[in-house]
Amino acid sequence: MKTINSIVLTIVTFLLTIFPWSASLEAKYQQLTYPGEMVVTENIIEAVKNKDAKAIENMLSYSTKKSSDGLLEQIEKLFNTIEGDIVDAGWYCGGHDSVKKDYASVESSTSWGIMFETTEDNYLLHVCWVRIDTIKPENVGMTGITLFDMDRNILTEVY
Repeated sequence: MKTINSIVLTIVTFLLTIFPWSASLEAKYQQLTYPGEMVVTENIIEAVKNKDAKAIENMLSYSTKKSSDGLLEQIEKLFNTIEGDIVDAGWYCGGHDSVKKDYASVESSTSWGIMFETTEDNYLLHVCWVRIDTIKPENVGMTGITLFDMDRNILTEVY
């Protein structure tokens, strides 16, 4: 019995050494569940084309959903701000990547732009996304989108 306890204690000690505070495991899981900018971009384009507010809302992080009032109305306003029929849309530009790591936590966020060309005008949709947050996993997901005209004037935001 003493030998079995000793082996179990050794294994647990070894695992805690490799995965301190389980931040590494949590970060890996969150990283694996992030589908990537191109997949998210295609999902956003489809949601905007179909005016599917629920699809956009489902991409928002839990903490964004909890802290914002009237999200569906904000998303509908964004859809209604885009004038004309969408002719073309696609990934436009990378924005900002941020990674913070320390012994017990990992945070990673990114942002990028999606260009929408319509029969009336062109628009840039700026997307903010938290990929990894081991301290506050409820922050993982889209944290906001902002619609700009081509002069970089903010037309509407969803946060």
